[in-house]
Amino acid sequence: KHPNAKTAFDAIGQAQTLLGKEEVKRELDFNLTRARESVIKNWKKETRNDVILRVRYNGDRDAQLADFLESDEFHERWKLEGRKNIVDL
Repeated sequence: KHPNAKTAFDAIGQAQTLLGKEEVKRELDFNLTRARESVIKNWKKETRNDVILRVRYNGDRDAQLADFLESDEFHERWKLEGRKNIVDL
């Protein structure tokens, strides 16, 4: 047995109990959606005048966004932004 196994299983049990409540799930979904939208908005602002991206994608902002949404960078930003929003719960 791992020395922290009991603590880990207790944390999982608490998370399952918490996520079993519909109100908490709605609040989490809302905050994660808000975090996602914030990351996308900031990315659009940061890349608006990026000539290299414009040339690479032939001006297709939708293709740029689609690639960004699949990137590790997006997921890392979303994770960090989501944590900021969820800490307020």
